[in-house]
Parts: sequence; C-alpha cells; structure tokens
Amino acid sequence: MGAAVARLFIAQQFMNILTPTSSELDICCALAVEKYFAATKPDVVILAAGKVGGINANLASPFDFLHKNLQMQLNVVNASVKYAVTKTVLLGSSCMYPKNSPQPMGVEQLFCGKLEETSLPYAISKLAGLYLGLTYNSQHNKNNFLCVIPNSVYGPHDNFDPGSAHVLAALISKFHQAKISN
Repeated sequence: MGAAVARLFIAQQFMNILTPTSSELDICCALAVEKYFAATKPDVVILAAGKVGGINANLASPFDFLHKNLQMQLNVVNASVKYAVTKTVLLGSSCMYPKNSPQPMGVEQLFCGKLEETSLPYAISKLAGLYLGLTYNSQHNKNNFLCVIPNSVYGPHDNFDPGSAHVLAALISKFHQAKISN
C-alpha cells in the first residue's frame, strides 16, 4: 500500500516524499520513531506499514500480529501528536468489520458484532488504531487523524505466496501458476 501511495504522490508531483524502509526506520521502536519525526518534521504521515498476512499467517502468529501492529500505531500516533503533524492517515482493514455484516458494509457496523476469528488479532489492532485516532480528534476538538479502511488491496510488492498471502493475492498466484503449467 505504501509503495502505491508513494507512486501516486510522485505522479502528482508532490515534493519531499519520505518513504523509509523497515531497515531504515523500525517503527516498532518508539525511540527510533521519535528521532525520525524530530529530524524530518513531517506535515502529513500515512501509516501504511504493518505486520500483515493471510489467514494462515494470522493463525500461526496471533500475538505478533496484535503486538506489532499496536506498537507501530502507538509509536506513530504519539510522534504525530508530539511533533504536531497536520494529518496522520491510519489504514484499517476490511477484517475490522463484524463477521456477519450486512452487505454492503458501512462504517456504522464497526464494533457491532463478532469479528472473524481467523484474523481477530489483526482486526483488534486495527480497530484500536482507528479508535485511538478518533478519540484524539474528539478529545482535542481536532481533525488530525484520518482513518481509512481500504477494501482488498493487492498489486506490485504484495505477498503472492499461497501459504501466507491474503485471499485475492493467493488466488491470483494460483491462477498464474495454473496458466503457466497448463
């Protein structure tokens, strides 16, 4: 998602786009995030990083999904507040919606039912991030945090491994393999 957003901003000729890789900035480390924000003083932050994966990955590492995603969001939100970032975009996930949501899903359905258990830790972390941003806006009468819940996302740089990818990317991979192997 981050690479796609960066490509769009570059195509729109935005200047000073910073896209640190995980080797350049460990956003699970509060001190590293704090130092990065202090040095770069961003106006807008789009938190596109996260520990992501398909059902198998979520089931194999539920603690990692919950812990790492909470940690990343807390570190970025705290730094955004401290360094007066104008707008911080927090990306959610469609798995934040209840398992049996009526279709089409609407934001009013969030927090209104049982979540899909196969992605529960990831969904909880994303709901917490959403609520963190919304409650900051409400408590401080501001609009600094924008929470966006994209539908299925896939494309270049996605994980297409059928064992750990999201459903759509895994299906694309399987279709491609079927085609080349007849």
